Amino acid sequence: MRAQSLWRENRGGPSSRAAQLEAVRQLAFQLNPTLPLAAIELHLSAYFAGHPRSLIPWGIGPIREVAPDFRVLALGPGPRCPGPVYASVGACNVRPGVHLEFLISSPVADPILVETLAMVTYYHHTRGLDVGHTFPIGRPWLPGASCEHFLVSLPYPFAPGLERAVVSTHEVRFLWLLPVYGSEVKYRHKTGLEGLEELLESRAVDYLDIHRAPVA
Repeated sequence: MRAQSLWRENRGGPSSRAAQLEAVRQLAFQLNPTLPLAAIELHLSAYFAGHPRSLIPWGIGPIREVAPDFRVLALGPGPRCPGPVYASVGACNVRPGVHLEFLISSPVADPILVETLAMVTYYHHTRGLDVGHTFPIGRPWLPGASCEHFLVSLPYPFAPGLERAVVSTHEVRFLWLLPVYGSEVKYRHKTGLEGLEELLESRAVDYLDIHRAPVA
């Protein structure tokens, strides 16, 4: 309503209209900001300093309609993590007022994880994801893997400095996608997130083992 009011109140000349347009632009950014993705890349690159990295664009499928600049930062092994890590860059802009990016840790480098993060980002756009949510991937998370679901989790394998970044005065959170079994998803629904996390911790689950046994 406020944006409509600004347009209706526009009775001035070109300079007045320019001022009104700028006011509308600022209001639109406040309601649904498009955060600069270079700042997301900078945060990830600073945290994963010492890791080889490459930026992979992905514009295939419906993601190009909601996040035309979407890409994935692929990180090789380094001081922060012994295996590859894939991080979305652009998920923060697909849902108004919710600024999230997603990470996948993997035992091997595999380009399928780039597509997976694009799929997750689009799923987030349509459904809305947050810590504790679970959802089916529709295929094994890696070729030959046993788990076909993700649990959206805090980035426990990483130091606290990764989880949050301030970009254009907005907080962006980086969440970890933990591969889980369908039976573990049912256990989470039965006992809650804390119950599943405690069970996974008590069993010392190796989340990088694509053939790990289910704990529930």
